[in-house]
Amino acid sequence: MSEETPLTLFFTRQGKRGKWKVLLTTDTGLNFVQAVEKYQIRWSIEVFFKDAKQLLNLGGCQSGNFDAQIADTTVTMIAYILLAFRYRFDHYEFSRQ
Repeated sequence: MSEETPLTLFFTRQGKRGKWKVLLTTDTGLNFVQAVEKYQIRWSIEVFFKDAKQLLNLGGCQSGNFDAQIADTTVTMIAYILLAFRYRFDHYEFSRQ
């Protein structure tokens, strides 16, 4: 048995010759701008977890102690924040002129 789920599809492209992209959402009350804003937030979270797992070994703690797991995750997140701040400082927000 399958249920019918209402969907909203937004089609967009940049410029006249850009590739078409589709954004699909099950929240039918969203307009295009709201859907893109939510997608941007979600994408930044996905990038964080990808980088933290690949570069900082998030989830690599093999301790059976719950407190050690929490400490490892916390240290990894602090390291990510510091590295992201340094990257932004060097490349974007405070660049020297």
